Amino acid sequence: MFVDGPSGRISQFSRRGIPSFLEEPKTFAFGTDDSVGEPTQPGGGRATRSLFKGTKMTAKTFMMRAERWPVDLRGFALSDKRDSDIHVSELSYAGCQLHCEEPLDAGELVELRIIKRGAVRAEIRWADDGRAGARFVN
Repeated sequence: MFVDGPSGRISQFSRRGIPSFLEEPKTFAFGTDDSVGEPTQPGGGRATRSLFKGTKMTAKTFMMRAERWPVDLRGFALSDKRDSDIHVSELSYAGCQLHCEEPLDAGELVELRIIKRGAVRAEIRWADDGRAGARFVN
């Protein structure tokens, strides 16, 4: 919404006649620039927009990782082409880190069976030097 000129009337449409909820979201950056009041497109993928004369603000996007807990669990990774012993060393609600003597392939779907705990389907997201990261799938 914005205030429509000197009349002070509130409008749901922007000055360009586009509904305000369809406009691009605004992000802000810190710094100064000569083009006060005009949107800019700096390098590095940051969106900027002037807030006050000579001041710009930028927002960076951060992905929050799920909290991880150290564990010591033994089990098996099962799929059509494998039956491997595994050791789970870190666990979160979204996935786990596991150690396996046999190499795992990124993108592989496996069933993780943890001794005395149960089973869950998982996708191997990365694998390197006997370690792998798995994301649980429904």
